[in-house]
Amino acid sequence: MYDESGRDVHASVLPASNDDETSGFTSILIEQGLLKQSSFAGDLNITSAGIRLVDEVRQQRADLPARAAALRRNLTQWLYGHNPADGQAAIESGFLQSAHSYYLGQPFSADEIIRALGYLRERGLVDGTFAWGGAPIRLRLTTLGVDFVESGKSMTEFLNPQPSLGPTFHVNVAGSHNVAIGTHGEVTQTNASGIDPAVLTQQVHAASLARESLPSLHLDADQAALVTSLSRELEAEASSDAPQPGRMQSVAASLIDALSSAAGTALGGMVIATLTQAAAALG
Repeated sequence: MYDESGRDVHASVLPASNDDETSGFTSILIEQGLLKQSSFAGDLNITSAGIRLVDEVRQQRADLPARAAALRRNLTQWLYGHNPADGQAAIESGFLQSAHSYYLGQPFSADEIIRALGYLRERGLVDGTFAWGGAPIRLRLTTLGVDFVESGKSMTEFLNPQPSLGPTFHVNVAGSHNVAIGTHGEVTQTNASGIDPAVLTQQVHAASLARESLPSLHLDADQAALVTSLSRELEAEASSDAPQPGRMQSVAASLIDALSSAAGTALGGMVIATLTQAAAALG
C-alpha cells in the first residue's frame, strides 16, 4: 500500500489478493487506523498514520548498529534453547525458520549472521567450529554466553560493566560527627533525618537516570536544561545532611512535568515511572 500509493493518502489501491488471510490482516490494519476502505469494491487508502509507521519502521530497519545488536542477542537467545548436533544444519533449518532471524519483519542476511557469530566468538559468548570464511559448522553457547542471556542486560552493558560507585551521604555518627560515606549501590547508614538510606539511594538513581537519558529523549534545549537542573537538585537534596521528603517530592514532581513531552516514548515512560516510584517511596 505504501509503495503502490506513492505515499499518497488519496490514492486508492485494490489489494492483489482477497483470500481470507489477506482480508484478516486488512481488517486489523483498518481497525488500527493504518488503512481505510475507500469503496465497496475493496479499494484501500493508506492513512497518514500508516505512512508514518512505514517511514519509522524503514528508518529503524536501516539502523545498522541496532540491527547488529538485535541479531547478536537473537542468536544467543536462540542458541540458549538449542543444543544442535550440527550447528550449520541448525542455522539453516532452525534459526532461519524462527522469529529470531527477523528484524522488524525483515530477515537478516547471511552476511549479517556470519559477522554477528564472528563477534560473539571473539567476545567469548559462543564457541565451536567455523569453516573458512566464517560460516558456522558447530556452535554452542559458552558459560559466559549463558550468563549473558540469563542476565537480562544489553550486550554492551554485560561485556563492559561500569563500576557502581553510588552516591555519597553525609550522616551523623553518634549524634556528633558529620561523616561523608561513599556507597556502592546500597546504603545501610542512618541519616540525620531518619529516612531509609535505600529510599535516598532511589532518589539519586532516579535523578541520574533522568539526566543520563537526555540524549535519547530529544527534548528541546530549554527542557533539557531544566531536567538537568532539577535532577541535580534532587540528587543534592537526597545527599544532604538532612534531606527533606517534601522538598524531594516537589522536585521530583517538577522533574516529571519537565519530562512530560517524552512520556509517549518507551524510554521517557520508564524514566517517569522510575521517578514516580522514587517519590512514592518517600511517603
